[in-house]
Amino acid sequence: MSILQNDESGQTVVENKENGNNEQAERGSPVKAVSHIPTKLPGINRAAQPKTVATDEEDFVVHSTGTKRKADDMEEKNLKKGKAAPPKSKITKEPPAGKKVAPRTSRTVTKPPVPRQSVAARPIAAPKTAATKSATASKLSTTTAPPKPPVSKSIAPVQRSGSVGPPPAKKKRAAYDVKGRLQDLEEQHEYTHLQLTESNGLIKIMTDKLEHSQKTISDLLQFKTNLETTVQVKEQEKSIVEKELQSVASVQNEMKEKYENQIKDFEKQVEEYKRKIKELEAELEGARSEISTFKITISQLNAAKFAIENKESDELCKTRLEKIKDLETNNAQLMETIAQMEDKLRKEESIRRALHNTIQELKGNIRVFCRMRPLLGEEITKNDESLCQINFPETENSIELVQYLENAAGNKTNAKTTPFQFDKVFQPTASQAEVFSEISQLVQSALDGYNVCIFAYGQTGSGKTFTMEGPPKVNGIDDPNTGMIPRAVQQIFTHAEELKEKGWEYTMEAQYLEIYNETIRDLLTKDDGSKPHDIKHDHQNDSTHVTNTTNVMVTCPDEVFVLLAKAGSNRAVAATNCNERSSRSHSVFTLKLTGTNPLTEESSCGVLNLVDLAGSERLNSSGSTGERLKETQSINKSLSSLSDVINALGQDQKHIPYRNSKLTYLLQNSLGGNSKTLMFVNISPATASFTETLSSLRFATKVNNCEIGTAKKQK
Repeated sequence: MSILQNDESGQTVVENKENGNNEQAERGSPVKAVSHIPTKLPGINRAAQPKTVATDEEDFVVHSTGTKRKADDMEEKNLKKGKAAPPKSKITKEPPAGKKVAPRTSRTVTKPPVPRQSVAARPIAAPKTAATKSATASKLSTTTAPPKPPVSKSIAPVQRSGSVGPPPAKKKRAAYDVKGRLQDLEEQHEYTHLQLTESNGLIKIMTDKLEHSQKTISDLLQFKTNLETTVQVKEQEKSIVEKELQSVASVQNEMKEKYENQIKDFEKQVEEYKRKIKELEAELEGARSEISTFKITISQLNAAKFAIENKESDELCKTRLEKIKDLETNNAQLMETIAQMEDKLRKEESIRRALHNTIQELKGNIRVFCRMRPLLGEEITKNDESLCQINFPETENSIELVQYLENAAGNKTNAKTTPFQFDKVFQPTASQAEVFSEISQLVQSALDGYNVCIFAYGQTGSGKTFTMEGPPKVNGIDDPNTGMIPRAVQQIFTHAEELKEKGWEYTMEAQYLEIYNETIRDLLTKDDGSKPHDIKHDHQNDSTHVTNTTNVMVTCPDEVFVLLAKAGSNRAVAATNCNERSSRSHSVFTLKLTGTNPLTEESSCGVLNLVDLAGSERLNSSGSTGERLKETQSINKSLSSLSDVINALGQDQKHIPYRNSKLTYLLQNSLGGNSKTLMFVNISPATASFTETLSSLRFATKVNNCEIGTAKKQK
């Protein structure tokens, strides 16, 4: 770092205090320091101080390591090129032609005092003492990253090619030699003019140096200010750090005191534990002595026990062997009894099946159940019981239809009563569970190897689909409204699981069809009608097969319920005047049951057909037109064919017209002699449906009086 101070002569001196500047100078840095900067320019006070003009080396001295003067550089370049240095120029003047001039000798020219204005300089910092310098150095050493001082760029003095030397000494001319004296004055004037020009150049150079020095001083002062600011910041940081150190020391003292107290407490606890350990060691020693005593006693007792056991072991072994022999004998007898009981149980199962079949035959191969639904919605207010009534006698198998006749005056005359009797009559209050309890034995016959057919007949809106399938959405098998088909499937799987204990194994195959406009459709697939479905009867085995249909193997009731839901979404329904959701097709659910018993070498093959017939309705009351009219005509035709088949069977005709419709042809084996058949006749309590109700009950009476022969078990 450069420090400016005044020397004894009043000149400003720049001193390099750091080695960094010397190192930069040695590396050829352009930074230069002027050692002696005169406060007074030469020639300013010439009257008081006359000064002899000399060369540049005598006027200025520049202390800068590694820097050479410009003139020396030029001389070295000339020497390298082989040229001699040019001689210094001297002011001479050739004498005029024809005139001899005496040779002049070299002399020193004294500069006349020329008054000059003083150049205003910036105030120069006061000289620093050694203490101040050491304090400054210590502050600089504490700063981590002080700002770099400004680089001082000294202006090198201009090297003159030749300085004006003193004029040659001349002899004093005579007073008459005016021309010579005038020539001397002209030479003197020319020399003086040259000196003036040189002085002006020197003044300009020194002025530039002074301005540069003042700028350097200003930069150094700014650098000093920055250093002081940095020192203040560092002192503030130092105070903050000292406060933090004091805080840490305070916390450290508190923690030290705390841990010392804890250590004292732990030492007390250690002493207490040592005391307890000594007490426990004493107790342990006493316990060990007691244990050794007990061991001796136990060994003595074991020896005595071993001696006693040796005496009793022989007798005990003999007793146990005798008990084992008795148990083995009893076990053999029990196993023989179990085998006899199982054989007896299997025989009784066969007897039960035979007796069950006998009971069903005694009840009749074709049985008819009548079920009347309750009034719904607006029927409760619109129903007029003054014109007709449906009565239920005390017996559970009778029903009466009462119709009141009116004369021309509108007065009621004698009532006309029409009684009907069936195997079972269910009133409107009967639940689905009560109805199924009456057909459960018939469902069991299918598991025993018989063909069973259960179908629902009645006018549209009489509750056939509700009886057979239940409402569209039910909450599982435990729902009280679950229909006959889901309940029958659940019973079959439950009994099949129970029969596994008796050696029976069953496989079940499901099929779901519908007959729509005398066309068979598969409800388990998206049937587009591209494949024909033909009905094939095997008269030797009394079985029926429909081509190009889907048969699904089922292993649990849930799988069957999924198939029922899928078939219900594919079934054809439509709204008519008689029913807002009328079934427009006959649906036939078939479950084929094949059972084998390896223990008794028995086998069975039963078929359960659950049929929901389309609703019968009169054309004048249904309001059907177009496609609905065609559906109604097709439904009535198939139901009429069913009536013809029932009549032919009842009259024991040789030719039974099964082929008159797809419905009767599909149910041929169920309506014939090798089947157990049950018909639900569903009726409506509404007065508007009285005529249709009467017609349905008359048809059911014909079916109930029909005998189709004895059913045979399929093997």
